[in-house]
Amino acid sequence: MAFYHTTCLFASKNPQRAETYSAALKSWDRIKVRKNHVHESAFSRNSQTELGDTQRKLVFIKDIINYRFSIMKKNDYIILSNLDIFACTDFIERAKELLKHTEAFFAQRKDIHLNQAFEFINGEKKLKQFTENDLKFIQPLGINVDLICFSKAWWVKNRSQIPDFLLGAELWDLTYPHFIKASQPEGTPIRLDNCIYHVRHLDTKAYINSANPSARHNRTIAVKCLEEKFGVEHDKKSLWLNKGFTQHMVENFGFTANINRQGFDSYFIDAQNEIRT
Repeated sequence: MAFYHTTCLFASKNPQRAETYSAALKSWDRIKVRKNHVHESAFSRNSQTELGDTQRKLVFIKDIINYRFSIMKKNDYIILSNLDIFACTDFIERAKELLKHTEAFFAQRKDIHLNQAFEFINGEKKLKQFTENDLKFIQPLGINVDLICFSKAWWVKNRSQIPDFLLGAELWDLTYPHFIKASQPEGTPIRLDNCIYHVRHLDTKAYINSANPSARHNRTIAVKCLEEKFGVEHDKKSLWLNKGFTQHMVENFGFTANINRQGFDSYFIDAQNEIRT
């Protein structure tokens, strides 16, 4: 059994983002997974060539997975995540234990600030080590996933049913859990908690702007898939951005989310207005 951490590499002009990406990759190096880190330049199609996105050049998830798929053995596992996802030091040990009972799982991320990701030891800045116990005390900000793990055999059986999402745009990570759950017997454990984290960032306008081709692409195919394959209802005007969808994820996938928290309504009203315009 081998684990292949799979993500797409790309440069960022934002210094904080660049530091975050570098630090996140180091967290995976530390737990000694095999790398399937592929630079976006390796792919002939992306959100720019296919959708005309001038803001971001995102790569299609199926292309990333297929890049080195042939070298993987039948009992190997793919860990697919966004580039800015950090792994806890005990991730692999806990994943192995869970995978005795399931072919695939997802993880709800926790969010921290950039300065929390590091510590100074003898005056040297080093990546801080987080474990399950550290993340238990951090409340999730929302229904954010950003990581799934599955066997090569699971992917072969299910890939034809899964839409052609872009990695790094919204909703791919909230759609995959539906396939993970539907493809296995009822009661199968499909989530690993307190195992990944993410540095908070504020520049999210492109992600909720309906004019952004990458966001629109993922949102459109996710909404269609969730409605047609899984019967998930949604607000036609705001698409997925509503309390109902959050409640669906809480009730059916065990997410922790306070949908009545202060500021929730104003956030979604702003997002809905953004989409309509």
